[in-house]
Amino acid sequence: MLIHTLIIIIQQNTDMKMIKNLKLFIIFFLFLFTGCSISPGMQEPSSSIFGGKNIYIKEKDIFVPLIDIDESVASELDSDFSYTVSPGDVLTFVVWGLDDIFPITNLGVGYTNPQTSRTVNTDGTIFFPYAGIIKVEGLSISEVRNLVIELISDQFVDPQIDITVTQYNQSRKAYLLGEVYSPHSFYVGIEKISITDAIGTAKGLDPRYSNAKEVYLIRDKDKPSIYRLNLQSPDKFLLANEIYLKPGDIIYVSASGVTKWNRFFAQIFPFAGFLNQLDNINDD
Repeated sequence: MLIHTLIIIIQQNTDMKMIKNLKLFIIFFLFLFTGCSISPGMQEPSSSIFGGKNIYIKEKDIFVPLIDIDESVASELDSDFSYTVSPGDVLTFVVWGLDDIFPITNLGVGYTNPQTSRTVNTDGTIFFPYAGIIKVEGLSISEVRNLVIELISDQFVDPQIDITVTQYNQSRKAYLLGEVYSPHSFYVGIEKISITDAIGTAKGLDPRYSNAKEVYLIRDKDKPSIYRLNLQSPDKFLLANEIYLKPGDIIYVSASGVTKWNRFFAQIFPFAGFLNQLDNINDD
């Protein structure tokens, strides 16, 4: 309706300068209108029977309930995600007192000794000297240690073995994104990592752009659940220190309202600059 009215004004106006400016205004208006309609993430959450909001995920064409984290929700999230061995993990074994058979070589951080390190195969097994093929997938480190000791005890008297996970497989990554100083990925391994621990590894929230009221935990990419946490609330901040991450989790820190507008105008101004250049060319 607005565009139709503007067209009528153009047709009735004989001032060429006015006609050109009105045309540019229509183009600019259309840009704003279409830009808002196709920009990702622009869908507003709608009310739901869950008493909260729904988030629309375009790639999966589904609505996912947005759950605000309180004490009851935090207790549900605070499940036991203890580490168990999985394919792709690299285990390094040290057998004390048997250097001739199991040499101990320090290659430095980030390196593994092919004589003492074993990558877990896709079938969840490793080969260990004097023990043969061992199924280690799904076992804790202490369970793997006890199993190896049991299998080589026939060959050695009271073997002393230490095991370290020197590399985790890629599926154990979690991600910290959004308005933090250093967005990055990290591994969720033997040591538990809480939400506040993860944010601390990124040097904290960026006070210039972040919205501490809108921190999201996205869990399970196949059947996603989205949880919202208000880190400006002291009690919610304490809850964040009690929620431990699991592999595949995504923490997303939303931008502040001012930042969202700044980014919006940053997209608009280059287009406005282009219109000014076009205006100057027409004048010439």
